[in-house]
Amino acid sequence: DQDADRDERARVELLTELAEALVYVDDTRGIEVAREAVQRARSAGLAADLGRAVAAFADQPQALLDHPGEVAALFDEARVALGEDHPELRARLLAFEAFAYATYQLQGRDSLQLADDALALARRADDPSTLGEALFGAAAARSGTAPVDERVPLGEELVVLGRTGRNFAAGMSG
Repeated sequence: DQDADRDERARVELLTELAEALVYVDDTRGIEVAREAVQRARSAGLAADLGRAVAAFADQPQALLDHPGEVAALFDEARVALGEDHPELRARLLAFEAFAYATYQLQGRDSLQLADDALALARRADDPSTLGEALFGAAAARSGTAPVDERVPLGEELVVLGRTGRNFAAGMSG
């Protein structure tokens, strides 16, 4: 039974990585593969793997265009499944979601609140990559609407983080 669980987790991880590799290469296949990863993670009760699969699904540009309701529902499902666990992954998903709402790829939620929640989680997680994604989402949520004194510190923090040489914001297609 443990072998079957381990095999299923490995299968979900492989599908998620394949979906990530298909971003901007083959959106249709990327969506299909990410959906399968989501379904398998959901069936196996693998919360963190579900969150990663949802991120891979949401990162497919065509998914946001063709299936916005499904993307929004998957963000909600991942948030519930993760609960208070996996703060880095929760922050990353919130940052993706904030970016999608801020850039009008999804509609109906407050991108600023999502971005602020992502940023708070990312700061507590103390992971530069997660912080970079959250800062990027927060900057997108504030572009053009927030006062300059809110936007400039985010940009400055992104520059400082970028100078550390760490890679971040690999996702968040737009």
